[in-house]
Amino acid sequence: MAGAGGSAGGGAGAMKSAGCDKPRKLMDGNQTLSSGGQNRQWHVKAPAMYDQTHPYRVIFMYHWNYGSINSIVNPPDADKNTDRPYYGIEDLSGNSTIFVVPQGLENGWANTGGRDSTFTDAMLTAVTDGLCVDTTRIFTTGFSYGGAMSMKLACSKPDKFRAAIVYDTGTFLSGFNQSECTKPIAFFESHGLDDKTFDYNEGLKVLGIFTDLNSCTDQTPPLPADSAHGCVSFQGCSAGHPVRFCNFGKGQNNPKQGGPGGHYPSPKDPGQTTSWVPAEAWKFIEQF
Repeated sequence: MAGAGGSAGGGAGAMKSAGCDKPRKLMDGNQTLSSGGQNRQWHVKAPAMYDQTHPYRVIFMYHWNYGSINSIVNPPDADKNTDRPYYGIEDLSGNSTIFVVPQGLENGWANTGGRDSTFTDAMLTAVTDGLCVDTTRIFTTGFSYGGAMSMKLACSKPDKFRAAIVYDTGTFLSGFNQSECTKPIAFFESHGLDDKTFDYNEGLKVLGIFTDLNSCTDQTPPLPADSAHGCVSFQGCSAGHPVRFCNFGKGQNNPKQGGPGGHYPSPKDPGQTTSWVPAEAWKFIEQF
């Protein structure tokens, strides 16, 4: 079970999926599967040196509203939300991770009638049957609407996902219901102080749900300077369920808005050409 823990290298603590020790059935590229009476699109990328005997980490990546598979796999798109593939995490992952990128209906994650949760279950089955996966190290991540979908999965499927990593999201999308949040799950969040889509207080509300769920010690994250960012790891969380929160000031560069702005998954420190967020997210993921 994902919530029970895992190992960083697919070693002694790993749990091999049904697709291990067999020729791979799931190839890289765009895929189609039937879910809820509809043909759903998704994308898979396994490590270039894929080894059928090695159980790999998997990261599901949900796009933002009006985004797409292509927005994450081949950025930047018109929204300019990220300029590095796979939310910048692929560059850091080495030969260690399988990436799964679903396509939302109408380019969003309304999850009407649980349709996107059902789709996720179907993808999980296809990935674990078709590739060698460490089932204790399956993660979900997303920005904005995609972050809300990841929160929904974190609370409704904590036995399938090891952790959720969300960027600038809120509590009122994708069928999220806090009453489903009954089991602890590791959680990472970044949120802009000047976010005008999900304001900063909404970001703190998201954070509070998971610090409470994981029995962490209460603390208020310090506010960074306008052009800076800051991160804090919460103390006292239940074993195996860390919570880390990063925030950033309104002066962090956001090319989507032609300058500063808070609703953005890839903020950059002054003078930097790449975002600090992927390294923070990867450091959080890599500990498992």
